[in-house]
Amino acid sequence: MKLFYKIAIAIIIYGLMAIPDPKEPFPIKESDGYSATSAWWGIYAQNLVKYRIINSAARSYYYDLHRTYLNNYLDEMELELTEPDSPILDSISYQINKLSALASLVPNKINEFELDISRWRKLLKYQSRFWNTSAKTDGNRLYQLLVESRLAFESALVQSNSVSVSWSMPTSESEFPSIETKNILFQSGDIVAFNLAKENGLCLSFRRDMPNAYDHLGSVYITDGKGYLTYIDKYLGLQSVTLETFLDNYAPNGMVLRIRADLPEVIDKPQLPVLAADALYKMSESGKYKYDYQLDLDTWNYLYDWEMLNDVYKQYNLKLGTEKKLSNTLTIRIGSDKLIKEPYELEYDPKLLIVGEWYNTKTLYDKRILTAATSSIILSAKKMEFVNPLLLPLYRLEKAYSMILNQFGFKGPIPQGISAQNQMALNALHKKQKQTVKELNNELAKFEKEQKHKATYLKMLQSAKEIKRSKVADL
Repeated sequence: MKLFYKIAIAIIIYGLMAIPDPKEPFPIKESDGYSATSAWWGIYAQNLVKYRIINSAARSYYYDLHRTYLNNYLDEMELELTEPDSPILDSISYQINKLSALASLVPNKINEFELDISRWRKLLKYQSRFWNTSAKTDGNRLYQLLVESRLAFESALVQSNSVSVSWSMPTSESEFPSIETKNILFQSGDIVAFNLAKENGLCLSFRRDMPNAYDHLGSVYITDGKGYLTYIDKYLGLQSVTLETFLDNYAPNGMVLRIRADLPEVIDKPQLPVLAADALYKMSESGKYKYDYQLDLDTWNYLYDWEMLNDVYKQYNLKLGTEKKLSNTLTIRIGSDKLIKEPYELEYDPKLLIVGEWYNTKTLYDKRILTAATSSIILSAKKMEFVNPLLLPLYRLEKAYSMILNQFGFKGPIPQGISAQNQMALNALHKKQKQTVKELNNELAKFEKEQKHKATYLKMLQSAKEIKRSKVADL
């Protein structure tokens, strides 16, 4: 009888531990998936088909023609102020979309196209100083144009034969230390946006229209002739690594951002970027700061990327981040019933200039496949699909064990700041991602062999959706 009671009590306790938290782990709806940028993808696909069917001489002719038009418009922008509703901006967007298709088809034009894109974005950032970017109309206009410019170059690169590319602007004339690493110029105080190679299998961010949205931000600090990148790792917390190590082992794709020197805050305190970088570097040495999976602003020693940077810059009266967000720019706030819309993607901030980029074409292509796969999984998932109540008690025991280890300075199987249920959801998502990515790669390999060209991102989305539908039909 005593054994019966013990078993009954154990079953009751297990049953109580199996009651899930009602919050949906990944609360994204189909309506959140697309913004006005989706129209860009359709036009790009049409241009790609149009220019593929003509001969190489005609492609070269049209490339030179549209590049001449583009540079004439950019020359015009340099001479006069351009309002957000100016037709010239639409004309530039039109030419860039065409050149995006042509630059991938005409040999040896990728680097040239990249320089044209960087010039366009620089002009756009400077012109936007006189716009009311806090207003919805002006803000959305700026972000849409910046997003489309990046989509244009990345799409051209994926369709081209280039293995990798990089570019960087000369460092500004200042007393700030600078260093060249892997043909990229970094200046102390620069901000880097990037994806971590080792996290490509775990998609915590969902930007359906922007398949290569950067998930991480870091700060460049140069001292004694050596460069460091300070960033917050999801498992190791705030840390600093050398720029060489960072580029070789961590980030296959990334972007270098620089605070404009003409900002009032920087004019008042010219050393502001370096002071912020120095403060972040010293914070990383303390070992106190962990990654904030909840993406909130309440815990001082749990930080996420934008919060890490903004907390330091606020001390110098400078707030980083955009005031408005594109509707498709959504970050999964794990375990919440809302999507966080904190100012995260600093490349759209008018206060920052894009001064360098580097890309590996293969990882860029793979990131598109991962985003398409994740899109099909999350948008078609049933409520609480990623939570298994039968296994939840085991995860909760694992979390308790992790918390005990954390108290003694050790890392447990479930990181600090993430609950047992959320870890279960992430593991389930990761498993489905791997399977869907494998199936999507096989499907696209057949398509590309038949068509003799790489799949566009729209084709990836379509194929991922068809794979999901076929699975549902087989049930």
